[in-house]
Amino acid sequence: MMVVKRQETENNMHVLKEVFEIIKFLGRQNLPYRGSASNETISNFDDILINKGNFLEIFQFASKKDAILHKHLRQAIKNSKLRKERLEKNKNLNSKGQGSLVTFLSKTTVDKVISGILKAIRNKIKNELGDQNFSIQMDSTQDVGVMDQASICVRYINDGDIKERLFAIVQVKSSKGKELYKLLKDCFFEHGLNFSNIIGESSDGANNMSGQFSGLL
Repeated sequence: MMVVKRQETENNMHVLKEVFEIIKFLGRQNLPYRGSASNETISNFDDILINKGNFLEIFQFASKKDAILHKHLRQAIKNSKLRKERLEKNKNLNSKGQGSLVTFLSKTTVDKVISGILKAIRNKIKNELGDQNFSIQMDSTQDVGVMDQASICVRYINDGDIKERLFAIVQVKSSKGKELYKLLKDCFFEHGLNFSNIIGESSDGANNMSGQFSGLL
């Protein structure tokens, strides 16, 4: 029994490692993770006509060369189909997500992994930055959902090399220079960066960013 449990744990760790590697790959390539929400159901995996999004498609491709991933995916598909049939029988068709199914392939799992990677990257930036002076770059734009978001980059020296790192993307509720200043200051305070160490700033030249009387800094 203990041997079986240990093997199951090792297999789950293997699956999670591959999930982690796929997410890192998509991030490096600047590729979206998800597809259409209606196509991301595990029970649809056997339908080759459905595009399930980059993350699930790559996992399915990887499972063709990996026995552990293949077994995990087949079991997840089987369990998902059984759950779907049970929901249809109970006429609970509006239920979303995997419920109590442990697949490691859900949006929830992906979001948690991305949050973990983000935390690790920020910690590395803060360790490299220490208490030295640095400059910032800040720019805002609307995403496809017409939500205004600002990217905050920090530029500093580490071991003689210039580092330029994206530190945060934050929602912009007001584009006034005073509000952007508060947004930037709150972001740095939240993550433990010394706001008073900023010695330079660059932007796209818009009035609210670099205006003499109403600019960001």
